[in-house]
Amino acid sequence: MRCRRVIAVISVFLLCPGVLFAGDKYLGTFYSFKNSGVCFLSINDSSRQFSKTDLILDFSGLFSGVTDMPGYSLRYARGSFLRDWELPTGTKMHLFAGPGALGGYLRDFDGVYGPTFAMSGMAGLFFEMERGVSLSLSFSADLGVHVKSIQGRNTLRLYRNGLIRSFSPEVHILFRLR
Repeated sequence: MRCRRVIAVISVFLLCPGVLFAGDKYLGTFYSFKNSGVCFLSINDSSRQFSKTDLILDFSGLFSGVTDMPGYSLRYARGSFLRDWELPTGTKMHLFAGPGALGGYLRDFDGVYGPTFAMSGMAGLFFEMERGVSLSLSFSADLGVHVKSIQGRNTLRLYRNGLIRSFSPEVHILFRLR
């Protein structure tokens, strides 16, 4: 319960920089075989950068029946649009990449739940349509540590799921807020 409060407080502070950006703001959901969640995206038109906050439910071991409880985390990222194209339909396509940070209570590869903190990286394509709906296809990798309790002692280990599941694509469906 205490960990949930900490994530809620951190999410409020992480959303504040995204709200201060001038430009387009999007709210939506994302789906993947590894996780799913809610996403807030704020794009700064003048500098071609964006701020993204994801509230995530982690599915590690959930679909295989190994566990009945998902993990949860919060990921904040700052990215840049590296290249832009305009498609014949009027849709704008952007290639993006950027760093971020992840924190939460997750299940690692060996099945143990624990607090997890990681540096995150993302890359993908962002499709901005004229009607206010946007789609994004991206990949994210998380390099960090996972706290485990082994024989009553807390130990830091490499968060292996963050690297193993980095090849699973994420599909974002976002709606412009203004």
